Amino acid sequence: MDLAKAFDTVNHSILLRKLEHYGIRGNALYLLESYLENRVQFVEIDNNISSRKKLICGVPQGSVLGPTLFLLYINDIQNVSNFDVRLFADDTLLYLSNKNSQELEYKITVELKKVQKWLDANKLTINVSKTKYIIISPKGKGNHIYKIKYKESLLCRTESHKYLGITIDEKLSWKPHITVIASKLAKLCGLLYKLRTFLTKQLLMRVYYTLIYPNLLYGITCWGGCSKTVLQPLQIIHNRILRCINKLRMREIHVTELYILSNLLKITDIYILEICKLMYKYKHNLLPNIFTNMFIKINCIHSHITRSAIKNDYYIQRKQKCVGQRTLQYRGVKIWNEIPNSIKSSYHIHGFTKLLKSHLIEKYKKI
Repeated sequence: MDLAKAFDTVNHSILLRKLEHYGIRGNALYLLESYLENRVQFVEIDNNISSRKKLICGVPQGSVLGPTLFLLYINDIQNVSNFDVRLFADDTLLYLSNKNSQELEYKITVELKKVQKWLDANKLTINVSKTKYIIISPKGKGNHIYKIKYKESLLCRTESHKYLGITIDEKLSWKPHITVIASKLAKLCGLLYKLRTFLTKQLLMRVYYTLIYPNLLYGITCWGGCSKTVLQPLQIIHNRILRCINKLRMREIHVTELYILSNLLKITDIYILEICKLMYKYKHNLLPNIFTNMFIKINCIHSHITRSAIKNDYYIQRKQKCVGQRTLQYRGVKIWNEIPNSIKSSYHIHGFTKLLKSHLIEKYKKI
């Protein structure tokens, strides 16, 4: 849901009433009121200045308080409908689930009207041309022709959509997202080929960790469990980057030896490392509250001690479909249960990460 000029259309009187509702009262509220009122704007072109116009709405963009005040303004949108809502500044995601296509369309129509009333009451406007919807469904189940309207305008359906830097597609194959990453890495690989004549391997590794590795890390716990076929183009480019860093020709050494030489992980193992780091944080209560009760401990399933309970920490929730087997509840627990207990028992996450990385690289030597 794209809000038109979201920061500029925040109504001051409504915002102040909401702040009072959240418990900001007295001098603190007067201070914020003073911060918002009596602001003016003007336009300057070639030393010609327009007349000044008083601002009656909007929070200052580029300020420290601006995003916080906007979040407090929009926060109660999650209470007005049965949509699940995810808010990140002015990026708003609404979603519903239903196995029946007709029922889903009806529910979306009903709940969208509730959201519309809230937006009208809060003097916010949706940019209809930029607001889109996506139907995520198993193969062959998303063929129903949906007609989703906001007021009198039909919203556009899309096969994939970029949300907070992650491209989500209808089948959750992650192919569009991996195509985007592969394209970025291909350009960076070209840059490395130009730099390798002038830089040492040590400096090239710095370039790798600065420009390339962050692209692989971002959101990998979501997309990293996709099929090997989809992941293959990204892996090929990653192999090429490592050959460039080590100043090797194509096929000069085996790919596995290349990763041992570089002391780096293949993409599938970067995914395993990041999943295990997340599981470690979960075990030690280092994650946000949204992850609470995401996994089931084995001792909550079996009251008696079994071989499984001794070896494993969490119960693997059975999933019949391939998409279900890529979820964190299934894949995360499966990967975590397979790593040695000597690594799991690390006292600090940095030590855990170092031991697990060494364990994964050691496996390459056995191939």
